Amino acid sequence: MLAQLLEAALRSFALGGAVWLSLRFLRIHHPQTRMTAWTLVLMASLSMPALMHWATVTIPTYSSPPDVAVAPVSPPATTPATVQPTESLSAKIGRPPGAENNSVSAHPHEASSAASPLASLDWASLAMGLYLAVTGGFLLRLAIGLMLTWRLSRRGHPVIPTPVDYVLAR
Repeated sequence: MLAQLLEAALRSFALGGAVWLSLRFLRIHHPQTRMTAWTLVLMASLSMPALMHWATVTIPTYSSPPDVAVAPVSPPATTPATVQPTESLSAKIGRPPGAENNSVSAHPHEASSAASPLASLDWASLAMGLYLAVTGGFLLRLAIGLMLTWRLSRRGHPVIPTPVDYVLAR
């Protein structure tokens, strides 16, 4: 799910960049044309996840010549070599007194990786939660702005110019 959202976001970003470059290099300054272009970009960006499933493009990565047959290779029938344990480095150097009874591993990287809280995090869920939190913040900001705009328009009243205003304006 996160991969699809990221792909849709990247495609939308690329579409926006292409439209921006087109408007810039074609020197289009007409406001209605620019507004129409950006409205189309917005609509395409919002529907990008659905458009990705509707129009898929497959790019072949490898194609073998039709006259060549590829046969699976069987692994060699040899027996694996057995390795005898040798004296470890910690035995050569010597352990500190009482180290054999401690639960601390002789290899510090093994103990730190097992106890690391970062190893147990689900990064996809964390990224999705962050994405949804930012989206919720933006939606809340939009809702507050719409509410304040509605309140301003409701409290406002039309201004009727009087003849005194015309005299003062001159």
